Amino acid sequence: MQQLAAQVLTLPAGRLLLGIAAAVLLGLAGAMTYTGVRRTFMGDLDVRRLASGVQNAIEVLGAIGHLARALAIGVVAGLAGAAALLADPGWAGGLDEALRALGTTAAGTWLLAVVAAGFMAFGLFCIADAATRRA
Repeated sequence: MQQLAAQVLTLPAGRLLLGIAAAVLLGLAGAMTYTGVRRTFMGDLDVRRLASGVQNAIEVLGAIGHLARALAIGVVAGLAGAAALLADPGWAGGLDEALRALGTTAAGTWLLAVVAAGFMAFGLFCIADAATRRA
């Protein structure tokens, strides 16, 4: 990611382009947050035949998973935005750098555990999504 950011920053409007990419990522994180909080993903699933407890579990897993993904993408957006503002590709990073950045905060271990649990929840939700997706 840093190499890509470095290449973009060499372009005449590189800082602007990298800033736009950061804004797009932030918008994506916002959309994932909305989807997780409002649970709009449930409209894509046919869960009527499932027990209510299973329906609730799918909904909770989906909400947690979407919010964890939103947090991770939001941190990636912040790193890209910092790289654009400072014209320093060293700030840019992908998901690995975002997780490292979360790990260096005061609540780093807890944040990483929460994100890991959220990713696991999203994986389980994806299995349920594949089994119950409307045609």
